[in-house]
Amino acid sequence: MKIDQNMNLTNKNKEKCKRGHKFTKENTRILKNGWRVCKECKKLHDKKFWSKPKNKIKRKKYLKEWRLNNLDKSRNNAIRAYNRVREIIEKAKNKPCIDCNIKYPHYVMDFDHIKGNKLINVGRTRSTLKTLKEIKKCEVVCSNCHRIRTWKNKKRKRISNVSN
Repeated sequence: MKIDQNMNLTNKNKEKCKRGHKFTKENTRILKNGWRVCKECKKLHDKKFWSKPKNKIKRKKYLKEWRLNNLDKSRNNAIRAYNRVREIIEKAKNKPCIDCNIKYPHYVMDFDHIKGNKLINVGRTRSTLKTLKEIKKCEVVCSNCHRIRTWKNKKRKRISNVSN
């Protein structure tokens, strides 16, 4: 990358950004004009900037236009995200059933939500973070044991509703 010698690159010799983050290879992005940008500071700026309501609308419009102009990239990104989530789910299901202790293939295993509120069905999002959060609330059981657990829970709820 060529840098114009006449440009005033005042941050060229600095070791840290204005917030004190070190300019390392992993934490530094070099712009076309040769200016160094701290990735941590950029994340903070973007989070603050895009959280404002008027900027959320701009971002939504920009992303929609980008998807329309870059259909192949958009589809490839969606497929990669889907595959990442599928891989996480398959690894999480690659263990024996907690109830019967029999190891089945991943497609026979279910996630039984036992902790906290169920926000989404595991696998219904492309977000790896949301998927991991939901998996933490679950126990992995085989389909048969999951049906038995669900039936017992529903029966218990019916009995408690009748007694009230």
